[in-house]
Amino acid sequence: MKFSPWRILAIISVCMLVSTPGCLSWDPGWEQVRDTETRVITRALPAKVADLENRAGSAETLRELLTALEDIVKTDPGNKQALEKLGTYYTLMGYGYSGTKSEKQSNYTKGMQYCERVMYGNPDFKARIQKGENVWDAGGVLTKNELYSLYFWYIAVGSMWRECLGAPAKILNIQWPRRAGRVLEAMTKIDPDFRYGSLQFVWANYYAAVPGFMGGDLKKSEDYFNKAIVAGPQMIQFLTGRARYLQTQKKDRDAFIADLKAAIAIAPEKSKPLEYAWAVFHINDARKMLAEVDKYF
Repeated sequence: MKFSPWRILAIISVCMLVSTPGCLSWDPGWEQVRDTETRVITRALPAKVADLENRAGSAETLRELLTALEDIVKTDPGNKQALEKLGTYYTLMGYGYSGTKSEKQSNYTKGMQYCERVMYGNPDFKARIQKGENVWDAGGVLTKNELYSLYFWYIAVGSMWRECLGAPAKILNIQWPRRAGRVLEAMTKIDPDFRYGSLQFVWANYYAAVPGFMGGDLKKSEDYFNKAIVAGPQMIQFLTGRARYLQTQKKDRDAFIADLKAAIAIAPEKSKPLEYAWAVFHINDARKMLAEVDKYF
């Protein structure tokens, strides 16, 4: 019996639906505060938080920091600083200190939800969400005041797609890279100079990670990595990211090693505005990659 290409594709799709967990989804962060007045107000954070941030170089200290921040949000649900920090540090917990896919997904989800709570404080964004739009549709109305949270929302959702889904699930969720591209375009319009080249960095990662048929382009990736490093020479993750995502694809072992050595040479407290906890993680990650060069080539 012969089957048309369309029928074969339909059969494959059904098989994947049966054998694969559901689509990439989560309860939006604004649902957590729908019965509470969302007051995004910047208040001073306790000295304990600042102390923990300055030494959060391990999973244990990072957990202490997250607990301290969540204690603040329990009594002050609209504290913008605490919500922003919860968004970035839960993303780091998923990216750097989670051993299983389920742990990663749980931490990435929490990070996205806290970021969404900050974004929901923008009245224009809130109005569009209430009309049924999604973050990738409504993100264009956000401002520099919410860009930090939109940025880490992008990092968290992209990392979850890349790290938590198997190949069949990625095919089922193939729309997500395009959605991520729309968010990246929105962020670039809001502030192309955000965080010393951070958007050039994510554009570089985007072009390195996306398949060619969806717009992936190693030359564009290399150009954006170079722009990012010029704009933020002390941003450690620009160097580790270029080593991991570009130099490996180019099969350039020497450049891979050079980028990692340059990353290790930067003191974590000097990598501003990169948070200390992220800086320590990226330095340790660079050391690990350098010790396992043969794994990448």
